[in-house]
Amino acid sequence: MIIQICSELGVNPKGLVKGIKFFEPFFDHIVSTRAVQVRYLVGASKTRKKAVTGEFIHYHAALKDDVDVYAIEVADDVYEPRYFKNEKVIVAAMEPVAGDEAFIMRTDGKSCITKVTEDNLVCLKRISCVGCEPLTSIDDSRIEFAHKVIGMSK
Repeated sequence: MIIQICSELGVNPKGLVKGIKFFEPFFDHIVSTRAVQVRYLVGASKTRKKAVTGEFIHYHAALKDDVDVYAIEVADDVYEPRYFKNEKVIVAAMEPVAGDEAFIMRTDGKSCITKVTEDNLVCLKRISCVGCEPLTSIDDSRIEFAHKVIGMSK
C-alpha cells in the first residue's frame, strides 16, 4: 500500500520510512521514482536550454540519490530511428564509458548524442554532426561535459 501511494504522489518510498528501523530493510530493493527536469532541447541546428521552470517527468532511476538526473528533449527527426521528435532522453551526470551513449555539450555550445567506443565518439545523427564530428575522445578539452544516457521517456 505504501509503495502504491508513493508512486501516485511521485514520492520516494525509502524517504518515507527513513528512520523507522522495522520498515527500512523492506524498502532497500525499491528503485526510486524521480521528478526529472527537461533541461535541454536538442536538434539538428542547435541546442538550447529550457526554462528553469521547464517540464518535469517521472522516471525510475536505479542510481544513488546524489546523482543528478535530467532529460533532454529531441527537437526534430535528426536522431531517427534511435530517438524520435519530442521524445525525452534521460541523462545521468556521470562520465560515460565505452559502450555507453552520451549527451555531449561542447564549450562552444554545440551538442550531440553519441556512442562512446574504445577509441572515438560515433555520432547517432543520420546526417553529419557538427557537434561531435571533430572530437575523438570524451577527454577532449573542447567538451564542457559528457553525461551518460540512461534511458528515454515519451
